[in-house]
Amino acid sequence: MSPGHDSTGFSLVETLVAALVFSVGAVGGMPLIVGAVWATRGARDTGMGTWLAWQKAEELRGPAGALAAGAGADVDHLDQFGRNVDPPGVYTRRWAVTLAGADVLRIAVGVHHASAPGAPVVLVSLRSRSAP
Repeated sequence: MSPGHDSTGFSLVETLVAALVFSVGAVGGMPLIVGAVWATRGARDTGMGTWLAWQKAEELRGPAGALAAGAGADVDHLDQFGRNVDPPGVYTRRWAVTLAGADVLRIAVGVHHASAPGAPVVLVSLRSRSAP
């Protein structure tokens, strides 16, 4: 280039510095993105577990639920849509109906996600016994 002309464009050094700054910013933001993905996944699993627990509790409390204290605990395995599947399922749901008093039944439902290291979602409900 001749000394009296203005050069247009970027030099190689300016381009490399800009690429370095962009790379540092992108790599610095990755933990935020990964954390957001994990938080979203955990919220989804907790929400689905809560829904599955309420679903089973309503089924047990309903007229066809055959609430009988001491009927024993039971378990089922569910896929990500809440449908029963053969083990292993994505969700494991356990429930029990026990006596909590002379006229009170305790309904406990727990739902655990297969890949979640945390505690399961647990729903406990009390209901008066129906007269025979």
